[in-house]
Amino acid sequence: MRARLDPDNLPAGEMVDSWRVVRRLGGGAYGTTYLVEKGGDFFAMKVARHREQSGDERLTDERTLRELSCLLALRHRHIARVWAHGRWPHPTEGFLYLVMDYVEGYTLSQWKEAVCPTPHEVVVLLEKVMGAVAHMHGLGILHRDLKPDNLLVGKDGEPVVVDYGAAHFPVGPPLTKRGLPPGTPRYTSPEATRFDLAHRHDKTARYQYTVPDELYALGVTLYDLLTDPWPCTRPEPLPVGGSNPPDYAHEVNERVPVALSLFTAKLLERDPNKRPESMEKARRQVAEFASLAGEDWVKRPVHPPPPLTPASSRQAPARSLLERLRERWRLALGAGVGLGVVLAGVYLALHAAAPEPVPLPASPSVAEKALPRAPAAPSSGTPTPSGLAPADAPTLEPAPALALPPTSPQEKGPTVKARSAPTLSSCLQQAPPRGSPAWRAWCQCAGIVGTLAALQAGCTGPQVRPASEPCPQEVLDAYAELETRPGHAIRVQWNRGQEGEMVWVKFGPLTSVVSQGSDKLTEGSLLFGELKLVDPKEGTARARFTLAQLPNGKKYPVCIEALIQNYGHVKEGAIEGPNNVTGAIWERWRKTWDSE
Repeated sequence: MRARLDPDNLPAGEMVDSWRVVRRLGGGAYGTTYLVEKGGDFFAMKVARHREQSGDERLTDERTLRELSCLLALRHRHIARVWAHGRWPHPTEGFLYLVMDYVEGYTLSQWKEAVCPTPHEVVVLLEKVMGAVAHMHGLGILHRDLKPDNLLVGKDGEPVVVDYGAAHFPVGPPLTKRGLPPGTPRYTSPEATRFDLAHRHDKTARYQYTVPDELYALGVTLYDLLTDPWPCTRPEPLPVGGSNPPDYAHEVNERVPVALSLFTAKLLERDPNKRPESMEKARRQVAEFASLAGEDWVKRPVHPPPPLTPASSRQAPARSLLERLRERWRLALGAGVGLGVVLAGVYLALHAAAPEPVPLPASPSVAEKALPRAPAAPSSGTPTPSGLAPADAPTLEPAPALALPPTSPQEKGPTVKARSAPTLSSCLQQAPPRGSPAWRAWCQCAGIVGTLAALQAGCTGPQVRPASEPCPQEVLDAYAELETRPGHAIRVQWNRGQEGEMVWVKFGPLTSVVSQGSDKLTEGSLLFGELKLVDPKEGTARARFTLAQLPNGKKYPVCIEALIQNYGHVKEGAIEGPNNVTGAIWERWRKTWDSE
């Protein structure tokens, strides 16, 4: 039974020794990667596609062993660490597996689309990647397959270089017998391509992969980040190979700073001798870019965020407008019907009693106590004193003169005109004629009376769950350093760099920008978190931000929430809402995240 297991398709729940398979993460030429769990912790497990004795011409097992050797030799914060290895299901004849750090986040291309980074953010990330690759080179290790899919970015914004299946390690015999080493054609250097064309008929020829090849691969990666707004979905990337160099990045995309564009062109030089002398020297130059603080570096994203997705962006606005109009018509119709029912109920309740008006009791009712009171109108023609209501007791919106009918058959004389907002007593009297100046004020007052009456009768209001999830102590410590307090409000711009009042925001990992800050959490700070759909019928989504990055690059853990509420337009994994919303800083999350 075990012998028939497919290493490319292990089912969820399968036990690989003591590791429980959670789900498949992806597959490459030499192995398949799974998310696995042990003791409550999660890891990434790579399983070789063939056994050692399978006679595999691609040397899958041998290359996985080579990857293991590389990972055991490397110790760097931006390189995945190996924790365990073995053979399964049999210790001598099974499939080789490696257990490594699990990076929860994005590939580099996904990060680019989700974050819409500025040039400054691109070079900060690239400098860390180059530092990790320079560390490899110092040990004589060459990755040989540097590309966006093998550069992951965690939710904390830190990059990790993964997948050493094609790596060259100075210890042990070479695994590439002839031609070019394993790799991805788009990231293959011009000199390697020329060698392959010149020796295509020579089965003994073998290309010597070197550091300039690695520099070129990172140059293509950087060029794509700067010129391609859709690296995940674009069917045909801009060409960079061939005998002629590609157009400068700043000529393709005017948002790219010229200095960064020229550095990218340096990495893409057709002559390997014109590229930087080493990865470390290239890293130092990128570090200099990271210190620049001009607006074209730190303010403006390399590409503006898209309205939704590239496949539907041309059609979305027309459909969006039509559907939005329909939805608003439905909401308006529903609100009108609801208001009519309330008014009809109040009217029937008032006229179901005896013809004679009933005086109010001496002691105020619950509804009267709850309703904000206005100064009482005098019973004679004496003008009402011009006094102000207390600051903590707001009155109803002032209305045109409201004619109050006599409270008993004995009251005669001219009608008294109230100069203040209508009180509960006035709302319980006979309604003014429809269309009269007092009709609108009476309707407003009657609506409040109806609500209070429903509460007094025992009708329940919305069920609100209490706050139940405290934020970590490190968050409260960060608030002290930021000189802000829970309860403060900020303004959050969902999609940085995108103009317009309404935008599309994708569910899942989210990076937004503070458009109006609080204390040291200033305008321009980045917020990293996740957006979840709360109510698809009402079109409500909630974002929780757990990490803030100030414009100076310093990061702090936070508990910040923001809402897109009652816009009703959910489509293709995204929601439409206002580009700027109000967020709140909390010390406890307001609701249980997983129960919604």
